[in-house]
Amino acid sequence: MSFPAPKSESAAPKLRFGNFEADLENRELRKHGIRIKLQRKPFQILEFLLQRPGQLVMRTDLAQILWPGMHVSFDRSLNTAVNALRRALGDTSRNARFIETRTGLGYLFLGSVEEVGAAENRRGQAGIQLVHSTASGGTDIPQDCLKGRYFCHKMTEEDLHKCVAYFNAALAQDANCAFY
Repeated sequence: MSFPAPKSESAAPKLRFGNFEADLENRELRKHGIRIKLQRKPFQILEFLLQRPGQLVMRTDLAQILWPGMHVSFDRSLNTAVNALRRALGDTSRNARFIETRTGLGYLFLGSVEEVGAAENRRGQAGIQLVHSTASGGTDIPQDCLKGRYFCHKMTEEDLHKCVAYFNAALAQDANCAFY
C-alpha cells in the first residue's frame, strides 16, 4: 500500500504546532524549547500525523508504518503508542486539542502545522519583518502582531515581555489580529 506524500519534500524539517516543535531529523519533540521524552513508535505516529494535518489517518496505515510486514493484532500496541503520544502532548481523547480519534477508523491531527525553516526564512534580514499570507491571500497582518510572534518564539524573559507589549499594541490597532 502506498501512502500520500508528506506536505514537505525537504529533508527532515522541523515542524511547529501549538507550543510544540518536532525535529524530524533528530527525532525530538520539544515544548517551549524543552525536550520531551517520546519513544520511537509514538514519535513515528506523530511524524505521520504532522505530515497530514486535517487528513484522516487510518489505523491500518499506522500499523503498516509501525510494524511493516507483520500480520499480527496491532490494536493494543497502537492504542498504547497513541496514548503515550497524547500524554506527551498533554492531550486526551475526550478533550482533544491535537489528536482526534475517529472510532474504528483512525486519527485526525487537529492543530495547524508550520515548517519552522519556512517561518525562519520569512523573517527577513532584521529578523522581525515577517511576511505572512492571510486566508484572503494578502499580507495585511499588523507588523506589531508579527513582531509579537517573533519575540514569543525566542523564549527569554526579556523577549517575552517584548512579545506581550507588541501583542497589546497590535490588539489596540485591530481587535481581530488574534485571528490572523
